[in-house]
Amino acid sequence: MNVRAQMLAMFLALSSTVPMPARQGPSRAQAGQDAGSAWQELGRDMEKMHAGMRSIKPSGNSDIDFAKLMLPHHQAAIDMAKT
Repeated sequence: MNVRAQMLAMFLALSSTVPMPARQGPSRAQAGQDAGSAWQELGRDMEKMHAGMRSIKPSGNSDIDFAKLMLPHHQAAIDMAKT
C-alpha cells in the first residue's frame, strides 16, 4: 500500500465518529466534588497517550511516523472529551 493510501486510510479511521447521546451535566455541587477525580482521569488519559506515542517505532518515513503518532494523540482527545 502506498503512502497516500495509508494516510487516507488513517484519516478515514480517525474522522469517523459515532454520535453520542446528549446528557445533562452535573450540578454545581457534583461538579465541585467530581473535579478532583476528573482531573486525575485526565492525567491518566495523557499518560496513556504518551505511552502509546512512545511505543511507535520509527519507520524512516516521516509522513507515516507522524500519522502513526497522531493515532494515540487523537484517541486521547476522545477519551479526555468523554471525561
